[in-house]
Amino acid sequence: MSRQPDARSVVTYRWQHCKGGYDVTDQSFCEANADRVRAWDGAHGDLCLVEVIRTPRGRWRITSTECAAGIPISGYDRRFPSPLDALGYVLKRSSRRPVEAVCRCGTPGAECD
Repeated sequence: MSRQPDARSVVTYRWQHCKGGYDVTDQSFCEANADRVRAWDGAHGDLCLVEVIRTPRGRWRITSTECAAGIPISGYDRRFPSPLDALGYVLKRSSRRPVEAVCRCGTPGAECD
């Protein structure tokens, strides 16, 4: 018997990829070219779950988060293999897990989650 996850333990998110201070999310190869990535709450939310920057060695370092008051200072010194790993680290501290949001309305700025 498979057990369904508790809806309160799931956090939906969407990615924003930036390069040189510009949003490149909708460009091809945005994931490979980004030097800064943000995970936003839900498909249209304005709460930044985590922001990471690419280090010179190609890893990712947390620069800010609005959802994990319990993240230790050492968490900002950690390096992660991917932005998703950093997001998972932040959410795991509050026993939650990330699930990519799906926009079902197709309307920017709408609340469809």
